[in-house]
Amino acid sequence: MNEQDLEKLLKKGKKETENFFSHVCLNSIRNTVHNKISEQSSGQKAQKEKPIIKHCLRFLPVNAAITAMSLLIIISLLIGTGIVRLKQEHGTKAINTPVAEQTISLNDDNSSENGNRSYLVSFFPINKPNHEEQSLMIIMWKIGSDGNSEMVYSSLFEKSDEPYPVSTIEFSDANSKLILISSGNRERRYMHYRLIEYSNDTISTLWSQDFVPDGKLGVKDGIVVEQRSLNGTYSDSSMSDNPNANTRISYIVPYKTGSMGEVFLPVEKLNVRVGEQILLVGDNSENSLRIFSEKGIIKEVGYESNAYGKEQGLVFQAANKGDDVLSLVNSDNGNIKVLAVSIVD
Repeated sequence: MNEQDLEKLLKKGKKETENFFSHVCLNSIRNTVHNKISEQSSGQKAQKEKPIIKHCLRFLPVNAAITAMSLLIIISLLIGTGIVRLKQEHGTKAINTPVAEQTISLNDDNSSENGNRSYLVSFFPINKPNHEEQSLMIIMWKIGSDGNSEMVYSSLFEKSDEPYPVSTIEFSDANSKLILISSGNRERRYMHYRLIEYSNDTISTLWSQDFVPDGKLGVKDGIVVEQRSLNGTYSDSSMSDNPNANTRISYIVPYKTGSMGEVFLPVEKLNVRVGEQILLVGDNSENSLRIFSEKGIIKEVGYESNAYGKEQGLVFQAANKGDDVLSLVNSDNGNIKVLAVSIVD
């Protein structure tokens, strides 16, 4: 409500207050007070002041009642229009109520150390200061056997109103699991997502993207498949002769380096089309991982020419059809892991 509407509302409250007290004879009360005062002797100051105080005390409750009733009427109008909201009782829907929740299990089936442990992913609607559009705060809770919960992960999906189901992906060779959390905006047709890893009772982010235009996600053979619009806005590919002309497909392949320097991948073979991309995501903070294309059919994409911003993913593109091999080499100890790639038109 703007200032003009609020001013009209307050004037309406004032008018209703005046109508309410139009039947109260304030003039008779005032005349009685003045008559009593005039009857006192002007030469006796103490006796003169006493009646004044007495009648003032009688007159103040009337003014207080008028003021209190005025406030009650104005507050009632404010509450009725939604400007003022009363505190909600326990059990009613409040702002901190999640719009969606999903329980997931992240334990390794062969692990007896952690036992059965559940995690809860909650999507909370929030509004950033000075922002009208809703955002979603994602919080992951670890649920103990005693029912107590502990927050282990959180992330903000800005200007988002539609939570998507949470997916878990096995990464058995690396003794870890991957969690894919995402949400979108119904009207603007973009999405946000986070690919995080659970290993040894810790959570780490492998890959994150925000405001993916016309974004879609899928999981296939242990990897994440992302589709996005190339022109930065929503485009109806079903209206085009070539459905893939305005979109980009990327295969997000996580990798992990073990304690002995060995390199792990969730898959050993990948099938892609010409022009599609392969993203290798993982912890390469020490810059020890080197990747080579055996036949040169798969080209590395520079950071300045891809759509993924400053994220530390290693991006490659299938330039021509054929078969190629990507070799992941740990330069610290020479360990190698290969990914066979088959490329078709």
